[in-house]
Amino acid sequence: MNIIELFTDKIFHIMSRPHIILRSVFFKTYSELKSEMDNLEAQMEGAKKRERAVALKKVKQLCKEFGFTAGMLQGVLARGRNRTPKT
Repeated sequence: MNIIELFTDKIFHIMSRPHIILRSVFFKTYSELKSEMDNLEAQMEGAKKRERAVALKKVKQLCKEFGFTAGMLQGVLARGRNRTPKT
C-alpha cells in the first residue's frame, strides 16, 4: 500500500465515523472533566505560589525603598479591614 492509498484509507475511516470524532472532541465524560479540573487546580496552586512569592518580594523591596516598618503596615492593614463604607 503506497502513501496515497494509506492516507485515503485513513481519511475514509475517519469520515465514516463522525459520531466518534464529535464525542472525543466535544463531549467529555465526567471523569475526563474531573481529571482536567484536578490538573487545572494543581496548576492554579503552583501559579498562585509563584505569583505570591513575586508579590512578597515586591512588597519587601518597596518597604526597604520607602522605609516602611512592620508596625506602619500593620496599622494600615488593620484600619483597611475594619473600614466602613462612606455614605
